[in-house]
Amino acid sequence: LSIASRVWIASDLIKPPVWTAITIEGHGNINHLKFNNALQIASAANPGSRLVLKGTLAWSHWVDSGKAPVLTEIEGSSWDGMTSQGVKPFLKTYDVRQGPTAEVLMFCGEPTRIIFRAHHAVMDGRGLITWIEDVFRVLNGRKPLGSDHTTVENDLLHLPDKTIHEPPAYNFISPVGKPSGNDTELVWKRISVPGQHTKLLASVLLLLAQASWRQGKGPVRFGIPVDLRHRRPGLRSTGNLTNAIYIEVKPGFTVEQIAAEIQRRLREKDDGKLNLEDILLPYIPISILSWILSTDEQSKFKKNSYRCTGFVTNLGRVDLKRFSCSGFSAASFFVLPIAISSLPLFLTMSGYNDRTDYVLGMPKNFSSEGRMEEVLDYIVNGLKDMTLS
Repeated sequence: LSIASRVWIASDLIKPPVWTAITIEGHGNINHLKFNNALQIASAANPGSRLVLKGTLAWSHWVDSGKAPVLTEIEGSSWDGMTSQGVKPFLKTYDVRQGPTAEVLMFCGEPTRIIFRAHHAVMDGRGLITWIEDVFRVLNGRKPLGSDHTTVENDLLHLPDKTIHEPPAYNFISPVGKPSGNDTELVWKRISVPGQHTKLLASVLLLLAQASWRQGKGPVRFGIPVDLRHRRPGLRSTGNLTNAIYIEVKPGFTVEQIAAEIQRRLREKDDGKLNLEDILLPYIPISILSWILSTDEQSKFKKNSYRCTGFVTNLGRVDLKRFSCSGFSAASFFVLPIAISSLPLFLTMSGYNDRTDYVLGMPKNFSSEGRMEEVLDYIVNGLKDMTLS
């Protein structure tokens, strides 16, 4: 069990669900029995979708339960796919020791919306796509490619400096001001925009930094999930093989400077530095770790000062044909934000055809008075202005 997975499990105990989720919208329908059969076959080839946790402390580990994730069909008229309203009651969490740690929800109607979900301790976005693609391969009469689930991100990290460093000061400002109240349930809103944008990630980081400085002066830092699979050629894995790099954006920075710093970090495999937390975490019971994280969260709320300004992830562009089959034609694809109640926001971006979908999530106490919509509008309008300039 990796260090990051421990944190995700502990976080899920505070304000669930800390699950990775991808939604595929499309026209038509898929027979329940046919889909369930494909799910069984694809999950057997990708046992990372069937994991449960065994052991304790530093000896905790995942094992294959042998039980395929369940498909649940839901009457879909109550959810429009554009906000968290209407879908939240169905996005549950489950005990990682009992399972399941992955599932599929099919919202039937026009359009049909299919949510593939997995606990973030067992899958990241790229891992989830690996499993989803195999489900549709089977639906299209092809054999699943299968994947590994035993590799963890620690196996792929580049940390040549073994010195134990002091953790950085966590004093970063919020892009939406102070929280209002104590309700940290995740809410989100999606917007789908035509066209593509060069240096999208760097551009959005700059816009979010500018939005933060509209709230007040202070340091701004963003977490960016980075897929590590390319470091082991040929690796196919459903696991959470993501490492976050942190980019501080300062006044006067340009899109080009931010993009160059991201590329430098990736090129040099600058994965960060070990600190005392990394050494101690495997020996802290998850229930106590959850209490520590919850206490830290309340402290950050009171100070209105955070571990980072937010997380931003760009899953890139996908080919919708990979998520289509006889009777069902995929029309859109978007990623739900992960519920991290201690962060002001979590933004996901994904592209398909000639569109980009942005899904902005934040704890409910940060979203009041239209603040979530204001940030989304600021991003979209800012990108338009950059394109025109």
